[in-house]
Amino acid sequence: MSNFPGVCFTTGRPWKPRCCANSGEVRNKGSRSPANVNTANMPFSMKKIDLTTSHCPVEMVGGDAGYDPLAPPEDRIERARSYIAHIPGAISGQRGHDTTFRVACVLTHMFGLNYEEAMDLMYEYSERCEPEWSNDELIHKVEDALALLSDAEHSRSDKICRPKDFAPKAAVPPMKPRLAGMRPFTPADIQELSQRRGIPAPGLQLAVKRGFLFSTHWCGFDCYGLIDRSRCLIELRRMDGRYFPAVPGSDLRERKSHAVRHSSKRWPLGILEAGNFPVIALVEGIPDFIYAHYRVVLEDAKQRVAVVGMLSASPSIDEAALPHFIGKRVRIFPHLDEAGLAGAQRWQRQLQEAGAEFIDFYDLSGLVQQNGKPVNDLCDMTAVPQQQFNDDPSLKKLLP
Repeated sequence: MSNFPGVCFTTGRPWKPRCCANSGEVRNKGSRSPANVNTANMPFSMKKIDLTTSHCPVEMVGGDAGYDPLAPPEDRIERARSYIAHIPGAISGQRGHDTTFRVACVLTHMFGLNYEEAMDLMYEYSERCEPEWSNDELIHKVEDALALLSDAEHSRSDKICRPKDFAPKAAVPPMKPRLAGMRPFTPADIQELSQRRGIPAPGLQLAVKRGFLFSTHWCGFDCYGLIDRSRCLIELRRMDGRYFPAVPGSDLRERKSHAVRHSSKRWPLGILEAGNFPVIALVEGIPDFIYAHYRVVLEDAKQRVAVVGMLSASPSIDEAALPHFIGKRVRIFPHLDEAGLAGAQRWQRQLQEAGAEFIDFYDLSGLVQQNGKPVNDLCDMTAVPQQQFNDDPSLKKLLP
């Protein structure tokens, strides 16, 4: 075990102050006797960290903290949260990058937090920074801290002092999308989106109540977006209905929706929330997902039907999500184009093999919008004249 009493959280290398003895005791410079040091007022990176025991006690404001391989994850997270609460927020122009990277190293190196755990606390820390860090900047900080930890573990000269039973992940775990600045959907947001998309407000209110719909300001645009409990997928659309512009020098072309970095388009949005519902309405795309919630309200099916969305027709359903469809009654509402029909048939085969109780399709063909164009997807039902509903009473009940 190294005699160094701590780690430099900027470089990740073992570090000791010049007045620190090999035993780890802080001594008066030029003296053999231990010094009287009030560690409560020392900067956190200067405090003695005893890494020779499994509990890694740290003298600091707020008490003991550090990596404890026997502690439950929630305990380490709370101790980490308490620790970084005493670190001032980073300020632009005052070595803010270094300060924030140091926080990322504290979370991953000292407390042994994984990517997701560290990111959650980094978002909390960012709220105290001036200005707040962007989503991508926080991701880079945590990724770099984890990479530094992995590199140091494989270099004897750069060996970080940790308990022998500490086994950090060599690779960053599968990443989930992160988006700073997500806001609850307000009544004003509901009114605006209802007017722009023609979706009645009760459907939007249900999507908000079930935790799917949020608003944000992203890259200069007011946006609405979808997210679910899994946090596997975050997708945005502009509130004004226009396309996101292409990004020069990247593969991002002009697009009507934007999936946040690390989103999984294979994930069926809302499947975890569908656990207590016997019936699933499986739809494609953001507008259909929101309009389907209006149908749930309209048909008085809030206790019976969960809406689940594949936000693209191209991918198959994530295998990790398939067990959640077992025993469910599923109705698929495909888009009436080649990609939409092919996707719906692929999902049907997957769900049959997974053990869904019953699967069928709702055929929208033959319906015509007010402008004379054929209905192509579920959300186009907002433009169907009332006379068609009067002529065909079956249109008043789309859900099983």
